[in-house]
Amino acid sequence: MKKTKKNRIRKTQHALEKRMMLDAAAIFAAVEAIPNAVLHLDAQDIDGDNDLSVGDQPTDGASVGTWTDGEQANADNTPTGGVGDPTYDDDAFGAGRGGLVFDGSDSYQMSGGSGGNERDLNEAGPWPEKSFAFTIRTGADITSYQVVMDQGGGVRGYNVVIADGNLYVSGYNNTGSEWGADRFKVMNHGAIDTNTTY
Repeated sequence: MKKTKKNRIRKTQHALEKRMMLDAAAIFAAVEAIPNAVLHLDAQDIDGDNDLSVGDQPTDGASVGTWTDGEQANADNTPTGGVGDPTYDDDAFGAGRGGLVFDGSDSYQMSGGSGGNERDLNEAGPWPEKSFAFTIRTGADITSYQVVMDQGGGVRGYNVVIADGNLYVSGYNNTGSEWGADRFKVMNHGAIDTNTTY
């Protein structure tokens, strides 16, 4: 009976993974359809030229120091202050679906001012609203604190992190006038699994 239950669980997991990949395709299509996008970093198009053909991306295992914004009008995006460069994996999200691998000491950072600056993102606001879309694949470690995305400074910002086996999204506003005493909003998006795409 235990073996039957394990087989049923395994079949359910495979079905969910298959559905997730279908959902991922729908998500990719929806992201492509967002009007007036300010920043579009696509790990399947590292150089941002909308050419996904074989040979246009970095070689498997290559260090990636520049990840170009696919919104061509915002082409002045360059990384700054990175601790280490991620590596490109041809099959990070399954066969033929490339991605960047961050090993815990790597980061990709953009900053305001001179140097690397995504002007529309950093300087064109204030924005009445923002939308974010991410596709990530967890590694073997989902318990230690890992920053997926961080935007903002000392006044306002957003964070997406993995910690203690959960995915958290938070926002903060330290002005004291717009959110009142409730300056920090943290949403636990639930438990996550190792080596899984979200």
